[in-house]
Amino acid sequence: MRTSQLLTAAVIAAALTGCHSAAGGVAAAGSPTPAASATRPVSTPAPTIKPAPANKRVTTTKPAPPAKPAHPAKPAPANTQVLGPRGFGALRLGMTRDQAVATGSLTGLDDRTCAGATISGPGAPKGGGVAISHRRGVIVITVGDPRVHTPEGVAWGSTLAQVGRAYPGLAQDPAGDATQSVAAVPGNPSAHYHFSVAGTGPGAKVNSLSLVANNQDCFDD
Repeated sequence: MRTSQLLTAAVIAAALTGCHSAAGGVAAAGSPTPAASATRPVSTPAPTIKPAPANKRVTTTKPAPPAKPAHPAKPAPANTQVLGPRGFGALRLGMTRDQAVATGSLTGLDDRTCAGATISGPGAPKGGGVAISHRRGVIVITVGDPRVHTPEGVAWGSTLAQVGRAYPGLAQDPAGDATQSVAAVPGNPSAHYHFSVAGTGPGAKVNSLSLVANNQDCFDD
């Protein structure tokens, strides 16, 4: 009887204990678990790129190159390949004797009233010479070098026909020598050209050309 009572009490105690445990589980299961708060990212709107107008050219400015240091200009050398319209190289028609000597272009100058001298120095032409009048200075400059030409292109070796085309007013020497011809100098009304030619006729070729002052007083022209 006592043992039965003890068993009954133990069963009741165990049942009560199970009830409490079940009640606690239900309570635990029934309690809502707070959900983690979701943080929504804040989006930044992308910048809007406007296309350039179709008719507007986009240019890129390049930096200017560095300035180069300035150099003094070199004086142009005297042109020693052209005879006329007023001289040859540093020599000029009408120069006094002293002025002509000062150019450093002459050698062998004599003391005659109509003095003659040879054109010399670097690049001096073959057959080059001058005549100098005591009264009128340099009156004739003569050359016989293929490298030398007039501004109109006539040179040693040009035919008489070519000379005539360059100088339409070409005429035979007033003295009547068929190997000598004269022509006015374009750009210098105070002088004329004197051409010596080898041979006769249109095919005769120039072998010497001179720039002569119209007022020369040393020889017949």
